[in-house]
Amino acid sequence: MNFKLLHAGCYRHKQSGSQYHRCEFLALNVSGRLYSRSRTPSGRVISFASQASFGLLPRGLLTNFAYGENRENYVLQCDIPELQWQEENDFMELEYSGSVIRLPFYVPLSSARCFELREKFITAVELFNKADPPSLFAAEQISRELLGELTVESMKTAPTLADRYRAAIDDDRNFRCSLAELARKEGYSPAHARRCFTARFGIDPKLYRNRRRLNFIMSMLAQSKYAVKEIADAAGMKNVTHLYAFLQKECGQTPRGLRRNLGAANSGEQKP
Repeated sequence: MNFKLLHAGCYRHKQSGSQYHRCEFLALNVSGRLYSRSRTPSGRVISFASQASFGLLPRGLLTNFAYGENRENYVLQCDIPELQWQEENDFMELEYSGSVIRLPFYVPLSSARCFELREKFITAVELFNKADPPSLFAAEQISRELLGELTVESMKTAPTLADRYRAAIDDDRNFRCSLAELARKEGYSPAHARRCFTARFGIDPKLYRNRRRLNFIMSMLAQSKYAVKEIADAAGMKNVTHLYAFLQKECGQTPRGLRRNLGAANSGEQKP
């Protein structure tokens, strides 16, 4: 993902005014906000009522704001080319590794969570203001982490069908159930569960599960104590031949080749 930190600031003085967003604003409001309303180019208003909040505003908005006593807010101005936003939506979409992640404009925070994130914003601002290349690099990495934290916060709402379906997939650690069986356990048809999952997470559930299974297999191949048959059994494969076919399709390699690339000692596996 392309990401560039353009400016980082902490603001503590009383102020009112308006600002046009020429880039993305990753922001944390701790205290002192009287109001903040952003307008889209078509005139639609986005209001931010919560005092302690964390959010990301796309470029193209015009924000009117007022801050009073005890103001404390942080803004990281960023360039995120993969971030897309349509005016009719109340969310943004971030392209990442072939998938799409939905992000909210802002999320309310508990006091404890607000002050936890505050420490990261403070560090990012301090490093950015040092202006030397190592500090700027470190500030940008922390800003990337904060974008990830926003993703985490956005997932803390009440679980939807898609959330429950993904949890069921994750809990099936040895890949014993089919996706259809997992969907029916949640009380929905496989087709409906698939549509909800893809809309929520930007990836087909089969592809999501295959990635998890591949990561699981690779973690076992990296340990020379596991024979290929043991790995096939642990990954829910019918037999070793099925494992070979899966790996050839997913990454174009054999178990032996992957094990060699991962640096594990050859465990004497036999190719079927």
